[in-house]
Amino acid sequence: MHRGKAFRVSVTISVTALILLILGLAPPPGHAQVKPGDFITPENATKVKDLVAPGVYYKVERGMTMKIVPSERIDWPPQYQRDYQADKRGRGDCFPGRLRMSFAVREYLLD
Repeated sequence: MHRGKAFRVSVTISVTALILLILGLAPPPGHAQVKPGDFITPENATKVKDLVAPGVYYKVERGMTMKIVPSERIDWPPQYQRDYQADKRGRGDCFPGRLRMSFAVREYLLD
């Protein structure tokens, strides 16, 4: 009995040590590398490598700059909100055929 308990304790310690080692070797999360106010240039482009699309990273490496700004909520224009609500209710309000744009979008684009 005593031997089985010692084995379980040994396995538990080994598994715990392995998990801690794996967590310690994991790279830090990408969002911690940039913060609002940072200015990304080709010299520090690696900060955003895992945060942007490959094409954007390519452009930054070749001279494009990025100013990091804080995130904020952006509301849709009222016409789009109205159309979205109509769509959710199942009314659709769409033109048939190739003009499959809602009245709200058409009104927004033509005014």
